[in-house]
Amino acid sequence: MTYEDKMIVQEKIKLIDYQIISTVIFVITTILSIILLYNQKLGILNKKPIFSTKESKTINLSNSTVVLIIVLFLQYINYKSKEISEFEMKNIGPINLDINSKYLLIIASIISLYSAYINPTSDSEQFSLI
Repeated sequence: MTYEDKMIVQEKIKLIDYQIISTVIFVITTILSIILLYNQKLGILNKKPIFSTKESKTINLSNSTVVLIIVLFLQYINYKSKEISEFEMKNIGPINLDINSKYLLIIASIISLYSAYINPTSDSEQFSLI
């Protein structure tokens, strides 16, 4: 194995590690969204919610921001993977599909963040799993 091959393997492993970390963070944001939805349900049932309305909005806004950052980071990983595949002269078709799908996720994440930002601090709370 040449030095170049070793460097490529190390880069691939690093990118996979980044994907694992990003996925774990995304799972945490999803769990947090579920908790916020449950909090909203408690309010509708006239039970004591876990978070106040203002806290819920702040958490939702923060959660949406983290999701956008994760999606942008995953897009960066896709571009790095594409560079490696091009260097190895491999088929980049599937990576291009991933890149295009991430653009759609970026748009969805921006809309979700905007929705969290403009959502008034009132009883009409809404939370997204994106």
